[in-house]
Amino acid sequence: MKKFKVLLLTFSIFCFITPFSNVYAESNENQINKGEYYADRLNKNGSFDKVTTNEAKLRNSQIDLLITFENQERALSNFIDKYKSQLSLIKEKFDLDDLISSNYQTYYQTVKEITENGILSYEDIGEMLAFFDIFENFDVNKELQASISEYNKTGSQSTLNYLEENLPNYYDSMSIDDLKVSLRSMPLPNLQAGINYATKYAVKPNPNYYTWSSDCTNFVSQILKAAGVNEVYTGNENSGWWYRSGSKRSISWINADTFTRYMGRGSTNKWSLLMATAKPGSFIASDFGGDGVADHCAFITSKAGGTVKIAQHTTNYHKWSNETNWPVDNNKRILYHVR
Repeated sequence: MKKFKVLLLTFSIFCFITPFSNVYAESNENQINKGEYYADRLNKNGSFDKVTTNEAKLRNSQIDLLITFENQERALSNFIDKYKSQLSLIKEKFDLDDLISSNYQTYYQTVKEITENGILSYEDIGEMLAFFDIFENFDVNKELQASISEYNKTGSQSTLNYLEENLPNYYDSMSIDDLKVSLRSMPLPNLQAGINYATKYAVKPNPNYYTWSSDCTNFVSQILKAAGVNEVYTGNENSGWWYRSGSKRSISWINADTFTRYMGRGSTNKWSLLMATAKPGSFIASDFGGDGVADHCAFITSKAGGTVKIAQHTTNYHKWSNETNWPVDNNKRILYHVR
């Protein structure tokens, strides 16, 4: 499932006193067609179907929805044709039904969790994750459109809150080079404590925290806290960065895209460039399909030459990067150095 985010989280106090539609309209005017950028990038590099931008009208503002395949069924058919043998292996190994549009989430989650057992090559894993990342956006957009229609009719505050959490945030990320200066000024207060925590709970989660089926961001938030970074508690899940229980926590604590934007991120599409700035204590993230929305987070505990040791959840491991699919570049994925 797309890990939803809060729009303009870092300006949440401002949003409390300003109508959301106005904030979005003003910010949207400053965008440089970022939705088009992501769609054009995927189309240029080749995809399973043409990727298109989508918009909706929120009161008087034209807003971006997530980018999608132009034709879902055609994209799925092309995907199945290309990965017929790999999908057959997954189906047999995990006793799944044939892949169809109504059960793709099961396959998506399964591919995320089989990075260690050799069923698929790392290249295939990356390409399959990229497909599902874009394919799911169609369903997310339908939910968004229904909520936008409801808000336009009723002005419901609860519906507005939902939209604030779920609309894409197509704003520029810094380049890796631009982020270097700010990274130097943001050391973890207790780096070793963070590394110790990550090492201890990478494979077996801390029972004092709720564990989600997609738990990567929950885990890196725990590491950040263990390293001495204070929570920003507001009591409102749409703002700050905090945790009290599985049902009482900020979106930024558990959502990959919100976490990376809240903490600050620099982007690249090359693992080697990411490694140029990465060091023990670095948080990294991946946008599987290149739609501008981060999908997965992890933490670096050690570095030896161009290889780093990565602690993460979903899949849970603490491994050197050359034993994982992290270093395998493709022309769709976007990588982030966070904080």
